[in-house]
Amino acid sequence: MLEMGNTVYSIIKKIEAKYKWTFGGTCLIGLLTHLFMFTNLLPGNDQTVFYFNLGNTLPFGRWGLYLLEIPLPIVETSIVTCFGMPWVKGLISICLLATVACIVVSVLEIKNTSICLLTGMAIVTFPSVAAILSYMFTSTSYFLGLLLSCLAVYLAKKSFVSPKWIFFGGGWEQVFSLCFLCQYINPLFALQ
Repeated sequence: MLEMGNTVYSIIKKIEAKYKWTFGGTCLIGLLTHLFMFTNLLPGNDQTVFYFNLGNTLPFGRWGLYLLEIPLPIVETSIVTCFGMPWVKGLISICLLATVACIVVSVLEIKNTSICLLTGMAIVTFPSVAAILSYMFTSTSYFLGLLLSCLAVYLAKKSFVSPKWIFFGGGWEQVFSLCFLCQYINPLFALQ
């Protein structure tokens, strides 16, 4: 167990300070901003209607939600539950947004720590984030799609610099990000 702690510590030690500040600041501001949503279950219309499933996944082109809803064979439960658990889904969503902020800082090559913090704050306090969090039962899936879209841009940029990344050039990640929510084509154009 001691070796695992040393391994985690050595991995965290290798991360640049600007990414640590971006991730931590984004998580802190995200918690402060959306704390009322996490402490009070405020169900939207979809959450009350689709209490036991994720809604119209295949007819609306959101086949990624359908894939995440399929139960795994060993544990007989799905990766994403359709229940609106505000604290669990909220914390996972904030961590996904903090990772998105770190990828945006990397893609845009921001060096100033204050600007890195402001980038994370702008991402986590954006009004559409609060709107997506009102549909708490699908928020983790939607923010996973956003993360995949930003990861596609990051890997496409890396594939231009180094040929070893050419297979992961960003196309597969963009396809999988669009299977959650089609609006995530926008970061692909905005970050390039």
